[in-house]
Amino acid sequence: MGNVGVSIITMGGIRLNVHYKIEPEDIKAAQKNAVETTPEIQKRYRLIDTISPIILLIFLFLTSTNETIYGKIMFSIVHTFFWWFVIIPFLHQWLFELIYWIERKKLNEAYIGQYELNINENEITINSKRGPKTYRWEDVLRVEEDEFRYFFYLTDNTYFLVKKKPV
Repeated sequence: MGNVGVSIITMGGIRLNVHYKIEPEDIKAAQKNAVETTPEIQKRYRLIDTISPIILLIFLFLTSTNETIYGKIMFSIVHTFFWWFVIIPFLHQWLFELIYWIERKKLNEAYIGQYELNINENEITINSKRGPKTYRWEDVLRVEEDEFRYFFYLTDNTYFLVKKKPV
């Protein structure tokens, strides 16, 4: 465990064998990376960020107890700007934490544990407690990284992670 072995095969190919352990913080980092780098998720966030203040503005205007139109408008605008610039930035992080908290047990049971990664010029094979999975390099849509991990995306919603420094 924790060993990284690289050997050059005489046929001209490279083979890399890595052993690493996935921890709960790796799962959380993978989800965070998906939220930050997946175009479809970013599109949904922009839509929510645009529509929710408009709905809030209309709702506040219609339910305002101010007696004048000017008072209703000012009340609605001030509270909508507060929502847009103060609440929404925290709302994204709060929703992410809530979803992770709800799903953490299922995710931890499924993905926490020891992994062995075998890479050659044609494919990537991952051995885990769930069995081996092999992917061709052509199947990899994109690769993202953070300080400690690489994230190999097969689709916008399907990915696997590899630690940079196996433990």
